Amino acid sequence: MDGKDSWTRWLPSRRTSLLVLEHLIVFSCALALIHRASGQSPVLLYDTSLEEAFVQSCRQLGLCPLFGSPTNLSGFWQGGAWIYLRTFLDWLGLGPQGVHVLVQALDAAAITLIALCGSMLRGRSTGWAAALVAAGILLSSDIMIGGLHNSRFIFFPASLCTTLLVASSRTRSVLPLVLAAVTAAVVSNVHAACLPLVLSVALVASLRSRRRVLAAAAWGAGTLSVMFLLSPGMWSHQLASLFRPGGVLLQPSLGSMSGPGVFEIAAVLAAAVLVVAWTRGPVSGSRLPLLKTLLAVLLPGLVIYASAEMLVQVTRAERYSVYLVPAFSLALVAACAWLLERIAPLAGRIRTTGWMRQAISFLALAAALAWIVFHAQPKSGHDLRFRDMWEIKQYLHALGWSLEDQYRHVKSPRQHALVSSLMVYSPFESSGPDVGDEGRNVYVFKAAESRMPAALPDHWTASPRAEGMVMVTVLSPTWMDWSSFQVCREQEGGTHCRDSGLHLARRGYMDVMGPMPGLRGEGRARGASVQVRFSVRIPPGAREHVILFPEILYACRGRVASVPAGSTIADGGRQAHLVTGSDPVDGTLVLEWRPGSTDCPEYTFQGMVPFFIEAEPETAALMQSLLEGGL
Repeated sequence: MDGKDSWTRWLPSRRTSLLVLEHLIVFSCALALIHRASGQSPVLLYDTSLEEAFVQSCRQLGLCPLFGSPTNLSGFWQGGAWIYLRTFLDWLGLGPQGVHVLVQALDAAAITLIALCGSMLRGRSTGWAAALVAAGILLSSDIMIGGLHNSRFIFFPASLCTTLLVASSRTRSVLPLVLAAVTAAVVSNVHAACLPLVLSVALVASLRSRRRVLAAAAWGAGTLSVMFLLSPGMWSHQLASLFRPGGVLLQPSLGSMSGPGVFEIAAVLAAAVLVVAWTRGPVSGSRLPLLKTLLAVLLPGLVIYASAEMLVQVTRAERYSVYLVPAFSLALVAACAWLLERIAPLAGRIRTTGWMRQAISFLALAAALAWIVFHAQPKSGHDLRFRDMWEIKQYLHALGWSLEDQYRHVKSPRQHALVSSLMVYSPFESSGPDVGDEGRNVYVFKAAESRMPAALPDHWTASPRAEGMVMVTVLSPTWMDWSSFQVCREQEGGTHCRDSGLHLARRGYMDVMGPMPGLRGEGRARGASVQVRFSVRIPPGAREHVILFPEILYACRGRVASVPAGSTIADGGRQAHLVTGSDPVDGTLVLEWRPGSTDCPEYTFQGMVPFFIEAEPETAALMQSLLEGGL
């Protein structure tokens, strides 16, 4: 096809390479949209805290791990490349918030690389279209765009690897392919989900050689060797764990595969169209190597990921497919362009004028931009961010709370992320005079400013945040003993219990990041009941307390199973009223939940007691109203 392909008359620009100015425009617009959606401060996530614990363990204690965070496969860990980079950046003085902004700039650079790839593939129009698709996918993911973790970083190296593979198909030089192999090795040590890129490098290498099998084997072995050298101890352990008795490869889960998502369906359809274009044409000789390269990058990930989900219990998550976004964006645009070429004869019979074609192009572009801008709104407005965490630390320091007090008595719907952050971003010592918690909890959450009362009750604070939100802290008395409790679970043969409690001094530096003692892995069998039995001392003459499980989206919700004598349970166990009398009452409060049930989906249970409120009736009612009104 020549430079006047019939389908290009429906597009607003000429089929030439993007100019330097256009690349700058793509980068600037992408950075502005990504920063608007991500914010200056990352969302608090347990993954971020765990990675920071590795970094600080290396920087402060000299214990530098040669591996990354654990995966959802038993005994399988990530490579150490992301931890190496985080540690180096921390040494340079770039903390989590600085790295968060740096990753935003890398994401914008990745979108610019995708635009460059598109222009190499079919010209300027394809470059702009591919950049729009990639930006839309990235911005539509709340957890990807707002958080800071290893999955968040892989978009840039994956885009760089894809660009180098595309470039290698346009030149006889092996330098782009060598750089692509090194990039694939590095990003596979950032996240194991990127391992299919190693196979993509081997396939692209085979397309350049007449001895395809030998070339694929040589380049694949070379890339794997570089990957292994970056984290030798970790990969040696991984290979051993995969094939040991009880390893993931020896415990297949045939039939457990969930249905494909929209991304997977669209990627398969785009790949299918490109296969048809490859086999049936018309495709010019200069485009055919590029088309084969896209298929070599896209297909291994789709096939391997689907197989891993079916065979070795890999759970689908959108962040695992981020490395495919560059190739998918290019493949989707190329497939649409090829389809337009095929229907061009039909379109040629329709009488259209120049302004009509320009109007259609403008409306399509405006719709795409509107969709992207819509998704570029600030994400996760109810989530706590690092800025909030530092303010909470100052508040707790003013109360004189030690780290053990914080570990036991800070409560939040984002409990796992908040408590793990408070622990890892503190010296392992008291944060102020250890005056004890004095039987109080601090509740931390975000709420819509429009729902806040005109005058705050005593012991409430509210700090304004962006997008009409406020961060709320509530200091409330507690009658529950969090230092000693029992964890019970249903098992074959009856209910089995073990003593537990929250004692920071008894746990290692890394261990405090995980689930509460006794809750690690508890209730993972669908529908198995988990109970926590607390000792409660109700003082005489005090106002009654309400135990309340609010209904919060994407959160595990429990119930009250048993209360001390004289107290009552209401609303099917969602509430309980602890009633006082003239004498102190010592009793047991039993909370129960079932991970894997409708009230507590498996992905919401993180080894913590489900969030609940313990407060006087007016305080509990106001907190419930604010929480259920937005979260």
